[in-house]
Amino acid sequence: MAVTLKGQSAIYEGTSADMKPSDAAKNAIFQELDTGIDYYYDGTDWNEIPSSGGGGGGTGTDNYNELNNKPSINGTTLSGNKSLDNLGIQAKLTFDSTPTEDSKNPVTSGGVYSALAGKQDTISDLSTIRSGAATGASAVQPAAMEAALAQKQDALNSAQLAAVNSGTTADIVSAGTAALIGLVDGGAKNKLSIGIPTSVPTGLSCTRNTDGTYTVSGTLTSANSISFNIGAIEGDLVLSGCPEGGGNDTYLLRITKSGSQVTGSVDTGNGSDVFTMDETGYALNIRFAAGTYTDVVFKPMICTKADWDISQTYQPYAMSNAELTAAIQALQAQLANQ
Repeated sequence: MAVTLKGQSAIYEGTSADMKPSDAAKNAIFQELDTGIDYYYDGTDWNEIPSSGGGGGGTGTDNYNELNNKPSINGTTLSGNKSLDNLGIQAKLTFDSTPTEDSKNPVTSGGVYSALAGKQDTISDLSTIRSGAATGASAVQPAAMEAALAQKQDALNSAQLAAVNSGTTADIVSAGTAALIGLVDGGAKNKLSIGIPTSVPTGLSCTRNTDGTYTVSGTLTSANSISFNIGAIEGDLVLSGCPEGGGNDTYLLRITKSGSQVTGSVDTGNGSDVFTMDETGYALNIRFAAGTYTDVVFKPMICTKADWDISQTYQPYAMSNAELTAAIQALQAQLANQ
């Protein structure tokens, strides 16, 4: 139907399907005849006039979702189908009457009390505690324990005590084993025979110690090496003797052949990989990066992989029995000719 203006009171009538006038005076009224809802115009929008709930008003509604000012719970308006999660309400809990394996339900306080009441709260007699006994076995009584302990050795005998006091360790035993092996096969563990270095870079000092080790001090402005000429050694070999802190930016030990590094022969503190030597032309290098060094001690050693596996302990070079015998004979001959 057409929208009509009733008299001079600015009251319009129409249906909910009609377009409400946009040029109405402020506070004008619009009555929807099909819904019974009244609206007032605020100068910009048409706003629904709440029903007073008394007689003579609109026809009202039986649809809850069309009500204004609907109630809410925890800030959520009660309209449509709301779940407990939507309303922030915890579902009713299911309680177990006793603690139950793998159950995620809470246990009633009475169930907790009953479960704890069946446990021993203190140890009444320590002497009856089983010492590793199987379930159902008799407890080990103090008298039986005392009798069993009386059969055990309670002190080291003199020979055992002397062995302990000697300071013998697994490394010492391994080193001794390696030395014995060296005597049997005619040579010592350390196969590397070196003396005074053939070259020492300017800025470094290299002192040979009585135990076959070398102490190095000084300053280098660029990388350089202390070198020793050495002969070829047979077998699968391991080079060791670089002190802690070794690396490309400090110092390392290596074997070179005709100036080129032998593959696998670099030691930075934990022993080299296994390498081999086939002919002459070899040298041992103590290589330093640029820097200042104070009393750095090197313990050069080349041993077979088999000896290295027994012990990594440093041993000074020693001549084999055959070499020592030949040296003595040569000395005797020299003295005899004087």
